[in-house]
Amino acid sequence: MSNNSPCTIAETAVSNIKMLVLENILLKISILTGKGADLYEFIYKPLDMDVLLKTGAGLEGFRGRNLAEQRLGMYSELYAGGWQDCLPHRARYGSIEITQDTGGIAATLPWEYEIIENTADKAAVRCYIQLPEIPMYVEKTFMIRQNDPVLYIGERIRNTGNSAIAFTWTQHPAFGGQFLDEHVTVEVPDCIAFHPRQYAAAPGSGLGSYEEPIDRITLPSGAARNIPEVLPREAHEQLFLVLKNISEPWARLV
Repeated sequence: MSNNSPCTIAETAVSNIKMLVLENILLKISILTGKGADLYEFIYKPLDMDVLLKTGAGLEGFRGRNLAEQRLGMYSELYAGGWQDCLPHRARYGSIEITQDTGGIAATLPWEYEIIENTADKAAVRCYIQLPEIPMYVEKTFMIRQNDPVLYIGERIRNTGNSAIAFTWTQHPAFGGQFLDEHVTVEVPDCIAFHPRQYAAAPGSGLGSYEEPIDRITLPSGAARNIPEVLPREAHEQLFLVLKNISEPWARLV
């Protein structure tokens, strides 16, 4: 393709899940409008590299299931990888409560969408949904520009109820595939690592007992691990941490 290749938008479906595909010369972006407006693929075309994790089953588990009639129980049911909007992850509205076990309503349902720009210079779509149970209207836009390796995402929420909603909002990207290996470094601002599962197993101790510097994490084996240094793919090590006291709102995988 030449550097003047236009931006494009295609409407398709995989395993009964509707999908929009935005492309320019550098990126191929797949959005699951049929499930949560998930960002399912983020492919850097010069290397044919998808930076997002995919599970072995992928979207096959959705074949034959109509999410408009039988929504998922929570955001991670039939988990296929990619990037979910867990909204609300937990919430309280009057007598209604959304818990960890039922969280991420936005990622359990199909969204409506409209193509708001489809020119050689720019491709943009707006996805939107009125959530059930909790009175939230959610709107998310995705945009790419010609010859630009950036996906631009905008999102906003409107309370359509008659009283306040207390809620948490979790972005749930899973990186992996061809991308995540020992050539990648995790960069985060000053923070502390917290072991939530150790705390849940023995919550009697003070919170400080479960905190460590991110460059000296103690593994179950007793060995130390520097979190910013990603291990090779064949390492197969699992570790679940929460970062606390983050000094600035950013993180990078380089």
